Amino acid sequence: MKLKPVVALALTFGLAAVQPARAQTNTGPVAANAFITFGGLDWAWAGPCFFGAPSCLSSFVLADNFRFATATEWAGRPAPSDFLDPSGNYSGSNGQMRCASAWFDVSPAYVHCDYGDAVSGFVGSGPGIFVNFDPAEETWLVRGAEQSVVPEPATMTLLATGLVSIAGAARRRKQRAIG
Repeated sequence: MKLKPVVALALTFGLAAVQPARAQTNTGPVAANAFITFGGLDWAWAGPCFFGAPSCLSSFVLADNFRFATATEWAGRPAPSDFLDPSGNYSGSNGQMRCASAWFDVSPAYVHCDYGDAVSGFVGSGPGIFVNFDPAEETWLVRGAEQSVVPEPATMTLLATGLVSIAGAARRRKQRAIG
């Protein structure tokens, strides 16, 4: 039995639309020689494509607890030259540097770092966080201890104390109502 041309065409386009999810070139923790520590934060040069640009939005992922910088963090950002390092993992136009784009971009077209763009001020990190806006600007991400998902012991103690206090108050109220 032959499929009608319209059905065959629909199946062809339907199958083409169902593609496996793309994954970044490198997975797992960002390599130590792919980011810098500056001002108490880890800074990752996440790629040459600004996350808000339509062509980049679908190719950009956050990884390894890195996130967009706050306005305060951005004010204390490193200079592009701080990423230049002979032990870096990437050979850029100005020499060896630390570039983490392979962990954050799923498009092979964006797995590099454009040093010249960052020096020209085309760099940003989230909504409203940029130097000179350009859809193709470099994206920098941060990671810091304050982003830990594991509560501190003091926080857990405070929570437990609060719950015990609430339970005690409820028990006393119940005893007064009975007696």
